[in-house]
Amino acid sequence: VDYFVDCHYNGADDKLWVIGGTNDGTLGYFPVNYKNPKAICSPDAVLEGGHSAVVRTILPSSAVHMGSVGSFGSIFGWTGGEDGRLCCWLSDESAQINPSWISNSLVMKSSTNQKRHRHHPYH
Repeated sequence: VDYFVDCHYNGADDKLWVIGGTNDGTLGYFPVNYKNPKAICSPDAVLEGGHSAVVRTILPSSAVHMGSVGSFGSIFGWTGGEDGRLCCWLSDESAQINPSWISNSLVMKSSTNQKRHRHHPYH
């Protein structure tokens, strides 16, 4: 783990996870034992293959769709990274690897010509 991105609390299971990542885009959901002994445990889930760089944001789905990470119910959420990708993650008990939908086809760079022809309403 090179950095921590966020945390997620599941009120139904009274579980807290910190979400850490690596510089190559892999994420891990690490359960936090906030009782005795207080510690961050080994990851319950690892999300890999979606990003190729640092992940900056995570939007977990609602608790209704997300299920329990620790029991490997479905994990569903969105991540955005420095690689310009928006990934949607969905996993179930039968999957060995957490598949992701990657928005490569949605990423567009504006052309330099477009900047020259911009409308300037405040001139």
